[in-house]
Amino acid sequence: MKKNLYLIVLVCALVFTGDLSADNQSIDKVNVSRHDIVEIYTTSWCPYCKKAEAFLKANGINYVNFDIEKDKAAARRKKQLDSRGGVPLAVIDGQTIYGFSERTYRTALNLD
Repeated sequence: MKKNLYLIVLVCALVFTGDLSADNQSIDKVNVSRHDIVEIYTTSWCPYCKKAEAFLKANGINYVNFDIEKDKAAARRKKQLDSRGGVPLAVIDGQTIYGFSERTYRTALNLD
């Protein structure tokens, strides 16, 4: 119950700060885990984005998916984080991770 409340509070905070709006974002809720919410910037056509999302789901990691083609605000935030371009881009515990590598994600999430 507390974990669901945490997710609700996080969503409300994002909505009220303008980082997430109901009309252009969705939260992919996965099993609640011991990690903070992970942000992942993706596109619908990217195979590595799909692999990154599948990895997060398979490991029960909560994450927020930002499709940079559908959300201009998310595209701007991603550009501030990574001027090189390319997806996926994940932010895990404040660490920016370019592309998808299972080993890198496992290390950043302390899964090993």
